Amino acid sequence: MAKLVAKNGPLQGRSIPLEGTEWTLGRQPDCSIVVDELEVSRHHARITFRDGCYYLEDLESSNHTYVDNVPLAPFEQRLLEHGDEFALSTIRFQFLEDEPAGPAFGDPSELFVEDTPDSVSSTISSKLGLAGLSDSGKLIASPAITLEAMLEISRALGRALSLDEVLPQVLNSLFRIFPQADRGFIALLDDDGSLIPRWSKTRREEMAGFRVSRTIARQVMEQKEAILSVDASSDQRFDGAESIANFRIRSVMCVPLLDIHEEPIGILQIDTIDQRKRFQETDLRVLAAIATQASIAIDNARMHEQTLRQQAVERDLELAREVQGSFLPEARPEVPGFEFFDFYEPANHVGGDYFDYIRLPDNRVAVVVADVVGHGVAAALLMAKLSAEFRYCVATYPDPGEAITALNRRLSDIPAGRFITLVMAMLRADDDRVLVVNAGHMPPLVRSTDGSVREAGGDEEACYPVGILEDSEYRAISFSLEPGELMLLFTDGVFEASDDSGKILGLEAMQESMARSGGNPEQTVLDLVELARRHAVEQEDDMCLVAVKRNA
Repeated sequence: MAKLVAKNGPLQGRSIPLEGTEWTLGRQPDCSIVVDELEVSRHHARITFRDGCYYLEDLESSNHTYVDNVPLAPFEQRLLEHGDEFALSTIRFQFLEDEPAGPAFGDPSELFVEDTPDSVSSTISSKLGLAGLSDSGKLIASPAITLEAMLEISRALGRALSLDEVLPQVLNSLFRIFPQADRGFIALLDDDGSLIPRWSKTRREEMAGFRVSRTIARQVMEQKEAILSVDASSDQRFDGAESIANFRIRSVMCVPLLDIHEEPIGILQIDTIDQRKRFQETDLRVLAAIATQASIAIDNARMHEQTLRQQAVERDLELAREVQGSFLPEARPEVPGFEFFDFYEPANHVGGDYFDYIRLPDNRVAVVVADVVGHGVAAALLMAKLSAEFRYCVATYPDPGEAITALNRRLSDIPAGRFITLVMAMLRADDDRVLVVNAGHMPPLVRSTDGSVREAGGDEEACYPVGILEDSEYRAISFSLEPGELMLLFTDGVFEASDDSGKILGLEAMQESMARSGGNPEQTVLDLVELARRHAVEQEDDMCLVAVKRNA
């Protein structure tokens, strides 16, 4: 499979496989490869695969697409060959086709040979500790050879940042440093501690295939020591072993790869089948010294790839935040006799709280506040579905109770364990009556002109949350919102704010704050937000509040 390697810009160091037949590159989120730079056009360039070849074309970009520093004419197609570099304005990529140096590995469990520590010990001729190598001039048996080797591997690695670049470069360099080497192999630890084969190289195709002693691999990592096994095929433990009988391994060197904290991150092994040129202890010392340089490059590449993945996740979450924001109201409604103020802040990039204002016929306005159980992306996706379904149901069913009953039916297929608490208030500009439907949510709080605060319908008026029982029926209760009174709809992110001892803020504190606010919608909401922030150690839940005041 061909791939692109980003040489600079926001994707620097990333290896991007080209799977399929067409890929668009640009700044727009719907591109196959998103390059989030202002100098890159929304749809800047395209790569197509046909008749076994890859072609690059410019899509009338503002800052041009360059191959070998020559700009492509709009829609001109250029054949890409292995190693070609091209640029979207100044953002450079390299095109690479399949490389034979890294064959695909099968089941890792088939790669490692089970053996016993005693049998391994009989084949080991030399050991060399790598811990504290930075202070170990003792490793340099031949300063000239080691220096040459270190310079060679440093030149080869250069500024390589991707593991797909670093790993083959390490093996290529080792094959030049050790001309007797017939095979090379690198395995790295994954997140759960399993040793996973990542790259290999052979002198000739018929030498392909590896069998690695699991005991040796474990020993070089646990003891942080390099091991030389000389003339291994003469040892009785290898009688009939496929790894030896088939490939006649005469000499093996295996060294650990250590990170900056001198903790193992994998192993590097090379072997030779030439009995006359088997490895010596001097070779092991050179390889041990080289392994420190290779380890640094590999560890840097791993951390760089982790950083890139994290940045990609953060960009995706930021985009998700923008998309989620598009489901929320752009402006507060202008309704004669009413004043509105709202506040929304997710605990993470995206949240599961939701609010909206829906203008309806007959001067009606539906105000809704909802809370999807859970947090993060899953809750945000369900929130998006809720937004679309709520708008449809409220516009279709004039009666608020029927609208939420229909909404519950339409959301009955949400995953098990997920549900939505919701409260909706229906207002009319020429009527002081407010119709409220409560689906397992906290009832609205109403502040009277004398400063007292009451609930608009208690818990007994609340039905099941949406998405629990498909046949649940909901009904609206009615109450009067008099001139000067303020109604607050909210989610639990405010009153459940917890201090360092775990004590929550509570509804009573909210009511006391509302009583002190003077009845101004903006002041009421902002006072509550500030109260929650002062009380909480950190924001653990989304906060959503909507205040509605009747002025006349």
